[in-house]
Amino acid sequence: MNENRLSDRKHIDRFLYPGKVPIEHFEMLVELSGIRSKRVIMALERYLVGGEKRKTLCETNAVSLSYFSVKLKQLHNCSVLVMKLCPYYDFSLAKNKNDK
Repeated sequence: MNENRLSDRKHIDRFLYPGKVPIEHFEMLVELSGIRSKRVIMALERYLVGGEKRKTLCETNAVSLSYFSVKLKQLHNCSVLVMKLCPYYDFSLAKNKNDK
């Protein structure tokens, strides 16, 4: 279990770094995650895409820091799951299909 936590931590630092997440990536993760609150989504976007400070954006969007953290972890878990699914897909087949 500790190994999974370590790899999840590495994933968070590498793929969901605040201010470095492309908007398209963020929108797909939100869609997969099931997060529906517009205020939470706006706060998460401003954090992950825009790089704003958690405390400021939570105050601005009327979202508690603890709830924000729970939803951020939910997005991280979704992202980790997508990465873990990748080995089960043969991307060369999709590439060859598009070449035709």
